[in-house]
Amino acid sequence: PLLHEALHHSRMQVQGVGPLDLAGGLEFFEETAIKDTTSFVSTNVKPADSTRNVWAPFHVAALGEMTVAFLNVIHPSAFESGSDEEALAVEDIHESLTETLHYPEVKNADLRILFAHGDVDLIADAIQEITSLDFVIFGSDEDAEDRVRAWDHSRALSLWSQGRAVG
Repeated sequence: PLLHEALHHSRMQVQGVGPLDLAGGLEFFEETAIKDTTSFVSTNVKPADSTRNVWAPFHVAALGEMTVAFLNVIHPSAFESGSDEEALAVEDIHESLTETLHYPEVKNADLRILFAHGDVDLIADAIQEITSLDFVIFGSDEDAEDRVRAWDHSRALSLWSQGRAVG
């Protein structure tokens, strides 16, 4: 709750939903997210009940003269016990991204950024053939660095957990 409140005051436009956001369960996430103006994104994880519109599969924002498409994936291994997994439908990362990258708004964006949660190697396996991602930002990585690195067909940045290096 405290981290969510701090992020709310930062006037963040978009946030990739991560496993820690869902650790208290889907209902708790909905209760806290409804108070926020941030657009929440999750491309491969959706509520099992399709009538619940908690987040979108992508978000496109105009930043200056550029349009940026934001996507987000959570690898199934990133979920901790008690995260209310029965309330969630976790889809294949590669299939979800491939489908979402075909939406005209995403396809025509100047830049496509993927937030990724989970083991870096497992995510690399899941997205290795996807060439249209420009940037991958890992939500937490034990090998996090403060620099951007070349990564497959794009660039990558690994952050420490809970936004400690988001600046």
